[in-house]
Amino acid sequence: MERRLAPYRAESRQVAVESGALFLDPVEAFADTPADRALLGFDALHMQANGHEVLGNWLSEQFAIREAMPPG
Repeated sequence: MERRLAPYRAESRQVAVESGALFLDPVEAFADTPADRALLGFDALHMQANGHEVLGNWLSEQFAIREAMPPG
C-alpha cells in the first residue's frame, strides 16, 4: 500500500510546501501500530473503525502539539 500511496503523499506534501500550509503525513500515525491490528477494510485502502480511531488520536496529538508551540 505504501507504494500505491507514495505519489499522492508526495504531491500533497508539494502542494503544502508551495502554499505554505502545514502537511501532516498520516503514515506517521500508523508507524507504531501492531501489525495484527486490523486498520484497513477488505479493499486495503479504506479504514475500519480502528483505523479511524488511530488516525483521529494522532491528529488530536498533532494539533495539541502545534497549539502549544509559540507563534513563528
